[in-house]
Order: sequence, then C-alpha cells, then structure tokens
Amino acid sequence: MRLLGGTRAGEMRLTRFLRNRKVSSEAVFASAAGRTRARVRGLHVLAIQDTTSLRDDGSGASLNLHPVIAACAETGALQVTVIADREGDIFETFALRPAGVELLIRADHGRVLSNGGKLWEALGEAEETRFMLDLPAAPGRRSRPAVFALRFGNVDIRRPNSLSASLPGSVELTPDRGARDRPSGRP
Repeated sequence: MRLLGGTRAGEMRLTRFLRNRKVSSEAVFASAAGRTRARVRGLHVLAIQDTTSLRDDGSGASLNLHPVIAACAETGALQVTVIADREGDIFETFALRPAGVELLIRADHGRVLSNGGKLWEALGEAEETRFMLDLPAAPGRRSRPAVFALRFGNVDIRRPNSLSASLPGSVELTPDRGARDRPSGRP
C-alpha cells in the first residue's frame, strides 16, 4: 500500500478507502470497465494477456497474475479481440464471452466436443495453413526463418462435468466472423 500511496499519508488514505464498507471489488471493477468501454468505443482493441507467476511455492498454492496489454489495432471497428496463451483456455471464458468480444486463444485442453469427438482429432482433420516469419536474433540465438502451421475450424465444445450446470451445455467456437453476434452457447 505504501508504494501505491506514495507516502505514509497516501498509504493510510488508500487503506481507509479499500476498507470502507461502501467500496466493493464489484463496484470498482464496474467503474473501471465502464470507463474503459467509453475510452475504446469505436476502436478495434487487442487485449493481449499472458500468465505471470508472482509466487510459486511448488505445492500448488501459486499466486498468478494475468496482465493485459491493450493496443488499438485499427480505428473504425467496434470490437475487442482478446489474445491469450494456453492459460486462457478456460471453458467459462468461451461461455461467458460478452457480445462484440472476439477470442483468439491457444488451445491447451483436448476437450470433448458435443458430438462426442475430441478437439485434437477434429483439428487434426482440419486443413493446415503454413506461413513463414523471420524470427529476429535474441541473446544466444541467431535470426532465422521459421515455418508456422495453423489449423482451425468450427467446433462445439461440451461443458466439463466439473462445472456448474448454470453454464451452457456447449459452446460453438468458430473462426466465422459472421457468427460472433449469434448466441455463444446453448443450455
């Protein structure tokens, strides 16, 4: 708190504010979200996140942070695109995605599909697109070309049994831009 407050007096003001019963994390979040929405209205915003481990004691009681960098991709579009690595592959992220928000998340789980199939099998059958990028030099590594392979397609992932039945029974994931405004799941 002292670092955030700047001085002892600032630390005490901040502590009193956060301990005030009229202040809730929900209200702080709602206020910040509302101000952010107003600032990005009319912009295509890329929200790029990755996981940072603040403390890992090795016993599963880690403290992780998911910082987000927001960048304007172009002007004139009315959407937010969240880009995340495997740690963002969470069913609730897909099931509770707000309208107008696109997700680009690297798959981590071999999910069960609503048709009984498996995600890895379905993607193994998808057409592969390859492209080349020049990777810049880094400490201990020369610059070099790299070939990337990308597979994508429409899938309908089933809600894991361990999750609440209040979430949709499945969620359709699709690269079809026209599908983004359709309901994201069905009970």
